[in-house]
Amino acid sequence: MKYELLVKKEFWDDFYNELDSAKKRVYVQFMTFEGDKTGLKLANKLIELKKRGLEVKVLIDRFSDYYVSDTYYKREEVREEVIATKNMIESMEKNGIKVKRTHPYGLGKIFFLARNHKKIIVIDDVYYLGGINISDHNKSWYDFMVKIKEKNSLKSVVNDFNYTFLNKFRNYKGNNIITNKNIGDVFYDLIDGAKNEIIISSPYAIDLSLIDILKDKKIKKVLLTLKNNNQFVITNMSKYIYRRLIEDGMDIFQYSNFSHAKFLVVDRNKLLIGSSNFGKESFIAKQEICILIEDKKFVKNFVERLYINDKKKLIKYKCPKKRFFKQNAYSHLVYYLLLIYSRFIVKKVKLIG
Repeated sequence: MKYELLVKKEFWDDFYNELDSAKKRVYVQFMTFEGDKTGLKLANKLIELKKRGLEVKVLIDRFSDYYVSDTYYKREEVREEVIATKNMIESMEKNGIKVKRTHPYGLGKIFFLARNHKKIIVIDDVYYLGGINISDHNKSWYDFMVKIKEKNSLKSVVNDFNYTFLNKFRNYKGNNIITNKNIGDVFYDLIDGAKNEIIISSPYAIDLSLIDILKDKKIKKVLLTLKNNNQFVITNMSKYIYRRLIEDGMDIFQYSNFSHAKFLVVDRNKLLIGSSNFGKESFIAKQEICILIEDKKFVKNFVERLYINDKKKLIKYKCPKKRFFKQNAYSHLVYYLLLIYSRFIVKKVKLIG
């Protein structure tokens, strides 16, 4: 089987089975890798593999220096975990693991939005892409990874990991692997080419660009998102944007529990998955990696598991009658500030540091 969908516990079980049988290399990249039970277990496993003689390389974004358990590092309730995270990373390095940190925040934390948001796992000749990070609170979320066994795309993923590791940047599109700003182009092209149905799942794809790309599509349109978002900016914009999307014919369903699952399904025969949040901020301010899957049997199974079978978990959003003038102004302000930030700030972030 070329592709295998692994949801929540399925992923963790499969991941450790692959680690146990690894023979030559393990490369992992995450935005968050925290010194809690989940993180320490993986760190100790990587140290064990290094001692067995495997090549082990780790990329962790600097986000983990400032936020653990979705909480700012200076808060008293996470102080122990902040220290544990620092000690965990130092322990991996002391045991010979090559650890590099992506996208330092810079003076005054000016690069706070410019994260390397990729999640990549390579174990010998198998790789995983999706949205899962390494922490207890991420592990509790509803999320998935796709396990992939395919030589050409594996080479592209390994090359992308090594480019970052060597402090090099590239926008890439090949062997169905898409990175960085190319993801937005592919996302828009897939929607533009849709004939019957679009299903978008993301907790963070709520911005004006979504309205623009969907307004002229007279087909079935579905958005799966959150009832309660963990990003206040999106919460403040959502009611206005939901109203606009519904007026343009979109059905919106919300998860009652936290879902971090992100995907685009077009006509139930094309599937785009990976680290991207599928919003403008993700397309222009973050480094991301996705894969376009056109295996109809796999896409059908994916839709059945993550949409059809999940309908009992979803609540259809009902738009309030009132108009949201403040949210309208706020949404436009955030959108244009993001464009300015991307044009003048993002390109100056250090890749490694």
